[in-house]
Amino acid sequence: MLGIRLKDATGGYRAYRASTLRAIALDEVESQGYCFQIDLAMRTIRAGLRVVEVPITFVERVHGNSKMSRAIVLEALWRVTVWGITGRGRWARRP
Repeated sequence: MLGIRLKDATGGYRAYRASTLRAIALDEVESQGYCFQIDLAMRTIRAGLRVVEVPITFVERVHGNSKMSRAIVLEALWRVTVWGITGRGRWARRP
């Protein structure tokens, strides 16, 4: 929906250069939870900067509960839908 060419916009290990964080207007980010990861990746791509994915392998959880609340899921669904509808993903659709 966003047109970003990532295998997983909410996972993996990401390290950002200070110059990248300045270039993507980090102070304007309002996203929380997993949506925050999508937002930063999308802003980085939109700024014409490179995102490199480093995959991680998660071991199945044996004990405990998910940290993902209903509010986190709803925020991600809402923001990604709005970004997609308003065309925010268009900048990433480069050949």
